[in-house]
Amino acid sequence: MGSMIRRPSTVGLTSAMVFASLSLGCRQPPGEALTPPKTPAQTAVHEPSPACQVGLRFASYEWLPDDARLATSIQYDDPELPAALTTLARMTEAPEVALPVFAALDYRNLPMQLGNLDRMFDALGDSPAELVELHSPAGEMVWMWPSACPPALLAARVLDRWQVMLRADLEHPGLRLGAGAADGFPFDVITIGALDEQRVGLTRVGHGPTIVTWLRESARGGEDGPGRALAKLDPAPIRSVLATSMLTTASTPPTDEQPRHIRVTSSDWVTDWVTDGVTSAPPPSPN
Repeated sequence: MGSMIRRPSTVGLTSAMVFASLSLGCRQPPGEALTPPKTPAQTAVHEPSPACQVGLRFASYEWLPDDARLATSIQYDDPELPAALTTLARMTEAPEVALPVFAALDYRNLPMQLGNLDRMFDALGDSPAELVELHSPAGEMVWMWPSACPPALLAARVLDRWQVMLRADLEHPGLRLGAGAADGFPFDVITIGALDEQRVGLTRVGHGPTIVTWLRESARGGEDGPGRALAKLDPAPIRSVLATSMLTTASTPPTDEQPRHIRVTSSDWVTDWVTDGVTSAPPPSPN
């Protein structure tokens, strides 16, 4: 029953990305404008404007909520990422992996989601080197990335490109939330200004406040949390952590040692419980 409740959230964000990609349009041939010519007033918002620092990765994953049921790091600038996505799709079809339905569906939809995010980054004028996809315990999805765009510039661009106003949360300095519209830009936009880095998030329209509360109030940095797990995994185009409870089945009852790490390269995939079709033992404990 639980999985039946959670699945629509994942499908909902994926559907929203399809809708947004249609409104943003596909990439045009060189020399053609992505949008109609701007009026002078519109152009003044971002022409000319300072460039955002590109190619950023997260300084750490300590901010990831410990109760995230899925956390996936995508090395967005890795030239092997397209091949790794193909490997990931092959992994979802391997019967010995036995992924939860929501995770298999999410992994299969990653190429489409990343393609739509690529168009959004073009419109926003940002280009991160890493993205992190998170699923809350309730199944809500949010994409996060690091950004060095000055907050005022980022807010101006979000308003100009998508007609979404980022409003400051006076009770939580550094936090801004912009509400999308079901008949317009179908996402809520989140910006979180932290001491170490600024993070930007994209979630399904209407679910921004819930996601913000979850990101702000959930415990994080736990020894067994997804943040520590991602940090320990060797570099790869795709690394993912599934919550322990998501991997339990009738044949694999829950245990404290239940593995949950996934690492995908251009040629193979490795998990704590299966290595490219060959069963393997979990990694040794760091203690």
